[in-house]
Amino acid sequence: MSDDDKPNVEIVKAALEKLLDKSPLEKFVKVATQSTPPTAPATSLLHVGFKENQGNSLALADFLWNQALNYALTRKRRDQVRAKVANAPDGDISDIGGPVNAARNAFIDFHKDYPSRASEVGEVLAYCIAVSQLGATQVAAKMSLKTSGNMPVHGLDGIHAKVEGGALYIFFLESKLSQSANDGVKEYAGSVAGFGSSVKQYLLEYAMVRDLGNLDSLTGKERELALSCFDVLESPDAVERR
Repeated sequence: MSDDDKPNVEIVKAALEKLLDKSPLEKFVKVATQSTPPTAPATSLLHVGFKENQGNSLALADFLWNQALNYALTRKRRDQVRAKVANAPDGDISDIGGPVNAARNAFIDFHKDYPSRASEVGEVLAYCIAVSQLGATQVAAKMSLKTSGNMPVHGLDGIHAKVEGGALYIFFLESKLSQSANDGVKEYAGSVAGFGSSVKQYLLEYAMVRDLGNLDSLTGKERELALSCFDVLESPDAVERR
């Protein structure tokens, strides 16, 4: 069946599945318990995996650093790096150095300039959870902007999406690092409440997906429809959104 014969939502589903990263988070983080319907919102309690009788936080830290490359760099840039490495002379992997340095500098320099904001590791973990637990594709991440100009981007930490049951589900990510679970929940609730009451910020997040997100690496009708899904003013009925 050609794209011309497929429903719009099926084309968008195929496009998002193409961009879905693989993140084997389950090797390092385990699910302790999950809520079940009709409990809402859906909630899971995760914990660091154990090595013998101790939490294996060092292995998790190494894993998150490796995943930070996929989180911090746009899909288009990652595809360009892969193409360069594939076309390089035998044994030459020097093109990998550029994106590694870009991601490292974004994290290090941003922390140096804004020491009070230390949630970037939480952003990477949230990205991994969205990809591995929700099966939701990253369509925009704020760290991609920081690697472009190292400017702080206010608002939520990332945007993911997937198609399920004929509808487009959009996940707005917000991570918090806190000394206790209660403090973290309070901070998270405050951020989400502020976002939910701000139409301006809500539309800005959608605009970031259109103008600065990962959908730009798609082509043809997939790209056109995927972008229209995040143009809530001009294309409010492109697909059913949830």
